[in-house]
Amino acid sequence: MTIASGGTGPATISVNGVRPPSGLSVCPSGELLVAIQNDPGGQIYVSMHVVPSGNLVDWMWIDGARGSQPSGPRQSVLRFAADKPQGVHEFHLVDAQAGRLLDTSSRVTITASPGALTALSVNGVKPPAGPDLLRGASLLVGVENDPCGPIYLSMHDTSTGTLMDWMWIDWSVLPPASSTVAPGGNLDVRATNDTTGLRDWVGMFLVGAPLTDYRDWQWRDGSRRNAPSGIRVDRQRFPASQVPGVYEFRLVSNGIVMARSGPITVCEPARITSPWPGWQLPGSAATFAWTAGSGVDEYWLEVRSPGVPCGFACASTGTTRTRTVSGLPTDGSAVEVRLYSRMGDEWTAPHIVIYKAWTRTSRGVCFGPYLQVGTRPGDPISALTIDELLAIVAPHFSWVRFYGSLSGLAEGPRLAKARGLLVATTAWLGADPVPNRAELEALKRNISQGLVDLVIVGSEAIYGGTLDEAQLIAYIREIRAHVKASPRPDVPVTTNEHWETLRDHPDLVAECDVVLANMYAFNDGVPIEQSDRAVSNYYLMLRAKYAPKEVVYGETGWATGGNPPGGKRAVPSLANAATYLVRLATWAREDAGARVFAFEAFDEPGKSKPDHEYEAFYGIWDNTRALKAGMQRVLDCVLEREPGGAPGIQFLTVPPTGSQAHLVGSVTNVDPATCGVAVYILVGGVWWTKPTYASPVTIIDKDFSWDCNIVTGGADATATRIAAFLIPGDYTPPKAEGHSATLPAELDQHAYAKVEVTR
Repeated sequence: MTIASGGTGPATISVNGVRPPSGLSVCPSGELLVAIQNDPGGQIYVSMHVVPSGNLVDWMWIDGARGSQPSGPRQSVLRFAADKPQGVHEFHLVDAQAGRLLDTSSRVTITASPGALTALSVNGVKPPAGPDLLRGASLLVGVENDPCGPIYLSMHDTSTGTLMDWMWIDWSVLPPASSTVAPGGNLDVRATNDTTGLRDWVGMFLVGAPLTDYRDWQWRDGSRRNAPSGIRVDRQRFPASQVPGVYEFRLVSNGIVMARSGPITVCEPARITSPWPGWQLPGSAATFAWTAGSGVDEYWLEVRSPGVPCGFACASTGTTRTRTVSGLPTDGSAVEVRLYSRMGDEWTAPHIVIYKAWTRTSRGVCFGPYLQVGTRPGDPISALTIDELLAIVAPHFSWVRFYGSLSGLAEGPRLAKARGLLVATTAWLGADPVPNRAELEALKRNISQGLVDLVIVGSEAIYGGTLDEAQLIAYIREIRAHVKASPRPDVPVTTNEHWETLRDHPDLVAECDVVLANMYAFNDGVPIEQSDRAVSNYYLMLRAKYAPKEVVYGETGWATGGNPPGGKRAVPSLANAATYLVRLATWAREDAGARVFAFEAFDEPGKSKPDHEYEAFYGIWDNTRALKAGMQRVLDCVLEREPGGAPGIQFLTVPPTGSQAHLVGSVTNVDPATCGVAVYILVGGVWWTKPTYASPVTIIDKDFSWDCNIVTGGADATATRIAAFLIPGDYTPPKAEGHSATLPAELDQHAYAKVEVTR
């Protein structure tokens, strides 16, 4: 059993698991397993030489051939017969192209050929002489010309022939070195110098397990019958366990472990986790991500139509655990994704996931049925009303998301399934444990009936302050246990929170199968021109932080009416709402492979508040069930990208001379979280850093605006010129301390953009 483990570093070879300075001996009937670690690539061969003459006695290419050049797959272990002249030998690892010796093995002593005279000595004394010893002294028995068979030594009383003691010359299970193998990989086990009977056996055990807890076994004839009937074999093949762990083989005779192998680590191959297995692909592009596994040295991703090799992607990803693939079909056909894991020199069987390709309805919508003035979420609603509204939604979306499991919403999953929709449904959780319990039990009933495709435990419960993290995690675990015992145990379980809440609560995200994040540019006050860039930045940040989990837009939208949030620059309008949804959908399906739940299907008047009028106007349809102007573009999946361009910086408000007001500006075409603004003012003919030397960089808000106090002392209010530089977040701008009439040239070299005004 020889399994080579991968790694980096110089190329080396070992013989039967032995490395210099140790040596080994072998009989002419034995076998020499030369393992190559850190294969350097190229035309590599291994040669066997007599020591010290250097005479060549055998060789082979790294593919095991002895032709003019290698042509087959490279091997991690080469097998040489030990049928060479008696004496000392060594192996060389050679780069044929460079003519360079890469490594030299341990010295290998081939013992006497069978038939040579075997002789014994005791404490160095040979017959006919004999040593005289005191009782209790050690007896050192030397064996010359080992005949290489299953040999044991026995000690007898010379007068009676009575057996006093005995032992085998050697008894072991090869190899003693540690090994790694993929689940189900082949393990070749060889017991050396073994004279056990056929009824003795070899078993595979977790290291430390009792003798009764074997994971696999064979009689010494290689069979697993009730009783052995064949001839004892020299080598036995076992499949590695499918369960990752550290194992060993034991040679067992009459309930006694006579020998054991070194540890064998069964590694865990990677598994695809995003997009969630079984879900439809989110667009013509999809970002595939997977677990790390254990002991994996390299990943290989194939994305194809079933039966068509290497269709859309077919390449190593190295050690990277995510890959975005574009050019995927958009006709609803099957897309097969295969992920291979390399462990050492062996590739595992692939993890295979079959997805359905995107179609124009492959998207989600958030669903609230409270269209009548005077009704609010949580009020009783009839199943007939829900079904009528679902009939409007179903031709245009594949997913529908519900916001509770009680009242009329309890019937939502059943009605949605009847219309062919995938269902994401929620247990709406607040501060009161009594209604929370009713919500959870209602959710469980729908889960038990197999009606839920995405289970959501709570919606903005932490963001809204109704639950703390520990309480929410406890609810998630309760529902997950119920899902595992349901007819569909692989349905993902998550919670839904504002994207910043999820960013700041990694322990909560660790409990979720997918990251369901609410991401609103409108609510953050981002102008429509930068809106899709903003929410794509939110998404990419979460995806980078929580890979390989799939990140889903749990809610996103743009209000068509009402007041702007906080008086900011996000303008509610029909045109802006349609533009936002079209552009985001384009980016999500064509570039990022992101799944989106648009908020929301219908206007719900009961959500309006004096300072949040816009909450009632997020619908694609209004509360009379009429499609809003411009929204046909959304339903038709029109392709439209947000206009690009170079990074920019602008002044929005420049205070007049003598004013104490702040300088306000904005930036474009950057990620605000990774940039800053350096502001300088010219007073009395020299430049000064603002706002202070201790804070030379002004932070950019998530709405792409920035605000800088330029009057912090002295004659600042009389400044005649103001300059602002858009800079990378990891750049420290030079300080201007009133010593120069010019700004340092390095600012222009490092800044993405700048703006300047004279007052």
